[in-house]
Amino acid sequence: EDLENQTMTQLCAKEQEQIRISKEEAQKNGFYSINYTGANRRDVGPAIDVMKVGKEVISAAKDIGLLLYMTKKTHRIKPITPPPPFDKASGNGMHIETSPGLRKIGFSFLKHRGSDNNIGLAKIILNELEFDEDSIYESGSTSDYQYYMVFHKSQDPKHIADLYKRLIDKVWERSKLFSNEPMDHNGPLPEEDIVQQCDVQISSGNFLIIRYKGGNIRIYKDGSKDAENNSKEVLRAVDNEYGLEIEDKAWAQTQKAGRSVLNKLNERNQGE
Repeated sequence: EDLENQTMTQLCAKEQEQIRISKEEAQKNGFYSINYTGANRRDVGPAIDVMKVGKEVISAAKDIGLLLYMTKKTHRIKPITPPPPFDKASGNGMHIETSPGLRKIGFSFLKHRGSDNNIGLAKIILNELEFDEDSIYESGSTSDYQYYMVFHKSQDPKHIADLYKRLIDKVWERSKLFSNEPMDHNGPLPEEDIVQQCDVQISSGNFLIIRYKGGNIRIYKDGSKDAENNSKEVLRAVDNEYGLEIEDKAWAQTQKAGRSVLNKLNERNQGE
């Protein structure tokens, strides 16, 4: 496969796809990864007094401009206003949170939100927080929630709050690259359902953007029969390179962003 002109996000998504495939094949053939043993060994050390330290973390976070709360049943700490698409307005099934014991922090994705793109982005962000690949603890199930978290190895509320703030800031930087579309959102659609389309040329290549009845968006790169895994990333590049100035609220969902981009492009083409 030609990997030239691929962004870091696209490369990480492809890497995550290969990891997922290898795990599925290993499970099918009765093999198991030794990484689980290593991950379990990392879950050691004194327990944290969640109610006491949790309140102190929330207070320390407030001092640096981050509003957090603790869930009543599981005692997970979550942001009150998370970046989209982790917010309620963008849909359910994607969270930034701590583990119930407060010893881990990271991401959780419900089965239909756990795309290779989202998991790849989550890992990039955790790496940028200076946690290496071996430090990322993966748990859960593809049939339920999948968790991608790191052990922060601290009981200092200020340290944990600062780490949480840096995590949220990193997610904001890549907010528009996360997708809240289901994992199978790239499936082919009938040509008779096409309502809008436009060819674009950007630095990473030539693409065809198509909108279908129902609002579905598919983007095809020249020479490829498969739709792009992360439509939103391509749309964002088109917005930047064509100077479309798409409103922030349109990026909450890929369908809204795609419609806005196509409308702007078609308006521009009609005016020429």
